[in-house]
Amino acid sequence: MEKKKNLYQLHDEHVEWMKHVDFFRDEVHSLENRLGEVVSRNTDQSVRAQVESFQNKIIVHKEQFDIFYHDVKQHENELVSSAQANPTASDHRLFDDHSGLRDRYNTMVNMFGELKDGVYKFVSPIM
Repeated sequence: MEKKKNLYQLHDEHVEWMKHVDFFRDEVHSLENRLGEVVSRNTDQSVRAQVESFQNKIIVHKEQFDIFYHDVKQHENELVSSAQANPTASDHRLFDDHSGLRDRYNTMVNMFGELKDGVYKFVSPIM
């Protein structure tokens, strides 16, 4: 049986996740800049191939950030609609926990952390 949470708990978690996704998007720009510096300083094809591999992974992560952000906004909109439909009970009503979103968030955070570690391990001896 899935845990129940109130509207405010779910909303707070949504806000936190969306702030983290915004932060991850900023970090992506940093990673892209670092990889750009590597390309500008190296003509070795193997280095360029590794940079391209990281750039492809970054593209996938950016897409996942966008999809996740959209899904969180959609869930938030569903909560708002539910609260508007029954405003007096929304403060006391419990909703199903969004454990699927939480699992996706945790997976996304872990995978992005692995990508960041990989990029920094790659660029540090080259720079």
